[in-house]
Amino acid sequence: MKLDDIRFIELEITSLCNLECGLCHRTKEMGRYELTSLTIQDIKDMFPTKQSIDNKFFLLCGALGDPVANKDCFSIVEYLISNNGWVELNSNTSLETSKWWYNLGKLSSDSGKGSIWFCVDGYEETNDIYRVNANFKTIIRNIESYVQGSKDGKQGFPNATWMYNVFDHNEYELDLARAHAERLGIKFATRKGIGNSLGFVQKKRVKDKETRVTTIDQKRLHSTQELAHSKADLLKELFRITNEQKRTS
Repeated sequence: MKLDDIRFIELEITSLCNLECGLCHRTKEMGRYELTSLTIQDIKDMFPTKQSIDNKFFLLCGALGDPVANKDCFSIVEYLISNNGWVELNSNTSLETSKWWYNLGKLSSDSGKGSIWFCVDGYEETNDIYRVNANFKTIIRNIESYVQGSKDGKQGFPNATWMYNVFDHNEYELDLARAHAERLGIKFATRKGIGNSLGFVQKKRVKDKETRVTTIDQKRLHSTQELAHSKADLLKELFRITNEQKRTS
């Protein structure tokens, strides 16, 4: 298979991130992974011609990092789109300035070739329980900036989705988030993740404002009953077998 034959490409452009989500291997195995990013020149070296990009779909979705944490993220998106590539960006949306997000929204709208998934798992009271270190006010500011940039662009509307990972602890804010997305004119979707259906311990560093002493706050996060992944029982068995093989290998 040649590069020209491939139509869908997922790019992991960085292992950097500002959050410490409990399900992320970057958090669970802190210090194990090299923290680095692809530069705009790296992308140009990988895709040096318009033909290598033309009409391809590029997904920028961090498995270990958030693509926006890459300082060249905007330049990478701009380069791919300017060469007739389609780009979808997934982000926790808590990095960069409002101007950065406005410009991204306008670029997406002007070209008609950009879309985004805002991965915001909770509303004002619950978002930072799983998305440790996230600032909800910053997130909403950035979403609103992207939407405004999109409205000021040629398409006149945002190609954007608020993706809400549902846990037991944030289900009660689901309607608030859905209503906010509707007011913004963006799509809203829920996700029943595999990991949260199995349950995990979330660890969060908390610093006392008076004593300045840092402690570790632990919460068990999970989804039960109708919120759980439809194949949760099968997945539990798969993980049991996998872990057993690891211990005996």
